[in-house]
Amino acid sequence: MRISNFCRLLVFSLFVAVNAGAQGLQDLNQISFNVKQKLLRELSNRYPQAKFDIEVSRLDPRLRLAQCDEPLTLNNKSRSQNASNMTVQVVCHGSTPWSLYISSRIQQWMPVVISRRDLIKGVHLTEADLTTEVRDIRRMNSGFITDKNQIIGMQVRRPLKAGEGLRSSSLAPPLLVEKGDQVTVIASSGNFSVKIAGIALTKGKLGDQIRVQNTATEKVIKARVIEKGQVSVTL
Repeated sequence: MRISNFCRLLVFSLFVAVNAGAQGLQDLNQISFNVKQKLLRELSNRYPQAKFDIEVSRLDPRLRLAQCDEPLTLNNKSRSQNASNMTVQVVCHGSTPWSLYISSRIQQWMPVVISRRDLIKGVHLTEADLTTEVRDIRRMNSGFITDKNQIIGMQVRRPLKAGEGLRSSSLAPPLLVEKGDQVTVIASSGNFSVKIAGIALTKGKLGDQIRVQNTATEKVIKARVIEKGQVSVTL
């Protein structure tokens, strides 16, 4: 029959208690407090603008752990720093060593960008499409957006519902050049450059290489999109 982790810990603590009489017992409330403070420091350093609600699992008062004669070591054993449940290992390396694991439930509240209304695929975001709302990001998928100014002008890659949190994977850089657009081709060689009128034969985002036809010569070249309506080519 399998013995639960708690039973193993309880048996272990009974052995520890034999040597605990002279040096006293570890304050279980202090252990819980230390775990909470450790998680709060780590999470606050990672997300300084967020607010946290950390609920540390209650230690069974029947646990009798020897007062550690060295500072306790706390190790965060969580696989993900964005998990809603985190586990900390508390270790005493003193003359009467012991260790235990304590789990905590984490809520992390911070303003995130959400859609103000339903948005269809392909829409270019404007400020009117976006708002912010304080939410528990531990319940959200990764890649959430916290600054709406960073995504204004970006293109929606899939339909979004009103109130849905925006994520980087849901957005794409905006098209700066559409097929058929008149564009300015900046041709350069060293310190020399010249501007040429052209017509885009393919569409492109920032950094894309597209085909452009020289309006004067009708020659087709490949140029890189550098901003809206402008492409560059090196001679």
